[in-house]
Amino acid sequence: MHRLDFTRAVAPAVALAFALSSGMPALAASKPAPTPTPIPTAAPNEDPAITVRAQAEFAALQAGKIDRSHYAKVAADALTDAVVASLSKQLKPYGDVRTFLYRGKAVDKDGTNYYYTVMCEKGNLSLSLAIDAHDKIAGLSAGPE
Repeated sequence: MHRLDFTRAVAPAVALAFALSSGMPALAASKPAPTPTPIPTAAPNEDPAITVRAQAEFAALQAGKIDRSHYAKVAADALTDAVVASLSKQLKPYGDVRTFLYRGKAVDKDGTNYYYTVMCEKGNLSLSLAIDAHDKIAGLSAGPE
């Protein structure tokens, strides 16, 4: 994971703002335009129904109101009210979801794991959703990207 160096990232913008506000348009005009950040694209072969399901489960966790019938028994039992409340408390500060980006999947003997990047108002998260052979959620994890 790469970290953004705020000193380097902010300094040119601050210098440009200062130049514009202090009547130094020649300095501002000599600065090259920043390179636009590329817009990430989804991985191929996305299953839209699974993505909608992942979005709904993320929203439910963020709100602290999950439907345990969507989960395999072991996962449902592990998601106690206290665990759901804790997850909700950790996810709410990220704010509303802006983009839910499919990153790929991996199939194993227990089912399929789907991977997403969740771009929220206040940061990005990695999300994985494991669906078992009975079409139940066997696992779900979310964390900073």
